[in-house]
Amino acid sequence: MIKHTARILLSALFIAFISALIIAFAASYFYWQQLIPWAAERWLQEHNWQITEIKGAAPGTTGWQIDALSLQQISPSDTNTRIQIHQLNIDWNLPRLFTEGKLEQISLQSADIQLPATSSDATTQVDLSPWLSPAIISQIPANSIQLTNVSIQRSQPEFTSRVLNNLRFSDGHLSWSSNITYLPGYPGFEGLKAELKTHLSQQTDSSEASILLSPFNLKIQFQNQLLLSSQGSLQLGTKIQLNAEHQLQLENIAAFLSPLLLKHSAEQFLPEEILPMLKGTLIITGQTRLQPQYNPSLPLQSLQPESKQQISLSIPPASLTPLGLKDISGTAALELNASATLTPDKLHITMTDNNQFTVSDLRSPSLQSKSVRLTLSEPVDIELPLTDLTQLNIPKTTFTLHSQNNKIISQSTALEMSHQPILLTTNEFKLCITAPCSSDLLNISGTLNSADIRVTHPDFSLPMANLNNRWQLQQQASALDLKQQFNVTLFDILLPAGQQRIRGNSRTLKEAGKQPLMTANWQIKLPSLTGIETLIKRYYPTMPDELTFSDGELFHQGALHYENNRLALRLRQRIEGLNGQYQQNSWIGLNWHSDLRRSLRGKLRDDGNLSVDFIAAGIPIEQFSSNYQLRPEKGNPKRLQLRLTKPHAQLLGGEVIADDFTVDESFELNTRLTLNNIQLKDVLALEQQEGLSGEGILQGSIPLEKNTAGFQVNDGQIRNIGTGWIKFQPTPELTSLASTTPGLGTAFKALENLQYSQLNIGMNYQPDGSTRLNTRLQGMNPDWNAGQKVDLSINIEENLLQLIKALQYTNKLTRSLEKRYR
Repeated sequence: MIKHTARILLSALFIAFISALIIAFAASYFYWQQLIPWAAERWLQEHNWQITEIKGAAPGTTGWQIDALSLQQISPSDTNTRIQIHQLNIDWNLPRLFTEGKLEQISLQSADIQLPATSSDATTQVDLSPWLSPAIISQIPANSIQLTNVSIQRSQPEFTSRVLNNLRFSDGHLSWSSNITYLPGYPGFEGLKAELKTHLSQQTDSSEASILLSPFNLKIQFQNQLLLSSQGSLQLGTKIQLNAEHQLQLENIAAFLSPLLLKHSAEQFLPEEILPMLKGTLIITGQTRLQPQYNPSLPLQSLQPESKQQISLSIPPASLTPLGLKDISGTAALELNASATLTPDKLHITMTDNNQFTVSDLRSPSLQSKSVRLTLSEPVDIELPLTDLTQLNIPKTTFTLHSQNNKIISQSTALEMSHQPILLTTNEFKLCITAPCSSDLLNISGTLNSADIRVTHPDFSLPMANLNNRWQLQQQASALDLKQQFNVTLFDILLPAGQQRIRGNSRTLKEAGKQPLMTANWQIKLPSLTGIETLIKRYYPTMPDELTFSDGELFHQGALHYENNRLALRLRQRIEGLNGQYQQNSWIGLNWHSDLRRSLRGKLRDDGNLSVDFIAAGIPIEQFSSNYQLRPEKGNPKRLQLRLTKPHAQLLGGEVIADDFTVDESFELNTRLTLNNIQLKDVLALEQQEGLSGEGILQGSIPLEKNTAGFQVNDGQIRNIGTGWIKFQPTPELTSLASTTPGLGTAFKALENLQYSQLNIGMNYQPDGSTRLNTRLQGMNPDWNAGQKVDLSINIEENLLQLIKALQYTNKLTRSLEKRYR
């Protein structure tokens, strides 16, 4: 009975326990559905968030599915952050949730986050230390997190931005991407995307625990074109330590920057023409350590950076054509290697001597080269004090320029050129790197020296040259200014003293959006021109061998102006005291001044003068002088005309003056020679004929014309001024002849002491040299025929060119008398 009663009681208790357990589970499930939303809302309220809308099923034993959730930040400001969530799934395992406090999975299909506008001058300090504690790994709420299509939008007064994010985390593997989808203020950034893949773990083998992201792989792309990739490890703890290799794809970066530079007028910092040449990969490898605190007002002092990097860049050959250099082509390549060290106080860069810039197949209107290579002669250390970021100090640097298979183009002829390696040295200079600059953006000076420059001509040799050049380069707000002072020394055994120096200066100004403007000035002085004909004959072989020079000196000054592909020139020459000889002709004291100019329109003009102290060319000419002007012909600017003004000379004791006349390229001219105060005794002394003398003064007018046939004179007139005399004592041969020719004897008698009152000469000259002189003498011989009047007419016909050449004029006069009176 007792056993039966106990069995019944135990059964009742078991049924009651089971019933209570069922009731407890039912009650727990009911309160669980209420507890989870209440706890979530309570947690959000503690963090200043308010649920404005929630849709979805009630929480279950394995998770909670929320179809829509709207949150708003609680703050006094009306510009609060708002979050709109769609399809949020939270999965859990109840035993693990109660024992470990972790969810199994959180997944989000999409979300819209609207951030409030912030002040543009915000200087909020950031301390990342709480987020870098290793404990944060254990605080990750779920083993697996997947957030997709999270749109973050911020509306600023200046612009609105929208960024689309995706995040996946599972078993320590983190994958994150972010894409700028809307940025109307900077549309060039739309499509910029960053992706990060890494493994997240807790580092415990060091003295301090830290978070380790290793390995990590970061990529930044624009329209599926890779801009930057970084690989390495990132350690987060009391300090941030990054060990990585960064690769920047320059060609893709150039394509990305091009529209941005054009839109924001930043070409002065990176000219648009340079962008197509940016190719290759810039590699930066090293270690960087930072403090986790950031103060925008003192970024370097707060971050305390310690960084050591190796930098290498190899730009493959790229065409020079995009630079817009007129008629210049070729390909350029760059090899760059450097190391950099960054501290809070300074940036130190070491450029190794393994750096070079190469231009291959260089072609220009004046120069061609198979290869031009510029290298650093020795390593260079550059320090930038970060406490003063206004300028960059660059120490003295030496470059070496090598070239191969060089050719200079001269009048369509290619001349081979060689030289010793050219040394280009820059002095220490300062580069302004802030805006606005108190001085020039860039101010750099240096030297360029080249020895043994040799140019080979197929027909003749050219002097060897040395070049010494001092230069200064200034970058102003909108212009690049290059100034040079140069000395060129030419070496040639045919030069006076074996060498000659050319001094000068130049300036090249390149303003934004304009063609370069170049000016130059130079000067040459040759202290002696003795024997210079041997040097001239080298370049002008047709020069007569009989032409020689002595004494004299040459001064030359040149200037050029090159603008908008147009060239203007000014060449001033001055020769002083030059003597010379050609066959039997010679001159002494030649002085020539010339001012030759070429305008930007291509018009030539030359103003100058020529004077010679003495010319011996059959007839002695003294103090010849004339001004001249060289001008384009009116109506035909391609043809030149030479106009001589005030030409005059001393001739035969008197003066010859020519009217101003013009000579064109056909060498036609028309002028009049005026003879003043010609001394008869000097005329008669030309031949130095025995027995002939006289005195008197002559004057005349000779019209001189030159056409295609040659020179000619029509109706030239020479006459006496006042009275004079002529005395002629014939040689025994003529006396013997006169004894058999009475008329000739009478003429000789009259000329033994002819006191003339009239002496007229009519002259006609033809292009072939045929000359007719009609001479008339009137007077008397007081010692003969009782002083009766004498009237002699003598006609001379001969080739004057041959007569002058042989100085036979007086002999011909004797023969003419013989012919007249025989």
